[in-house]
Amino acid sequence: MRLRRALLVLPSLSLALTLGACSGDDGDGGQADPAPSPSASGPVGDAEKGCTVELTVSGGAEATYSGEARVIRSAQEGQPKAIYMAAWGKDDQNTLNVYQAGGEIETSAVLSLDGANFASEGSEGIEITRREATADLPLTGADDTSADLAATFSCGRGGKSRQ
Repeated sequence: MRLRRALLVLPSLSLALTLGACSGDDGDGGQADPAPSPSASGPVGDAEKGCTVELTVSGGAEATYSGEARVIRSAQEGQPKAIYMAAWGKDDQNTLNVYQAGGEIETSAVLSLDGANFASEGSEGIEITRREATADLPLTGADDTSADLAATFSCGRGGKSRQ
């Protein structure tokens, strides 16, 4: 049951974080605050950087992708410290998100591939440093299928920051 909940919650969290970074504060009827609040000026401490990823999925699902990816790092309480994201395929329908523990989110990996969703059952096999995230572990699908993931996100210097 915990795995199925994670399969539904984690992609939604990723979308909410991405959309939340774009939203602003409606304010309090036009009165100016002497100092901007975190919600008025965007998420405090969030930074987005371009990366590259090399990934292979084998077993119950098959895929390879090499190309652009990104990482969003957060200093906000209750949020994952970082989310490494890749999207590929027609209309970017395939996604891989690797989460670095923070808040109530544990270090984990979530894969959506051709309409099937897979998630890790722990963090063993995921290594995260400041410039790289690697995931070499089995994933379990919502219908108890399994797939093996091998992915490396490389996020060197020169990425873009977004406040």
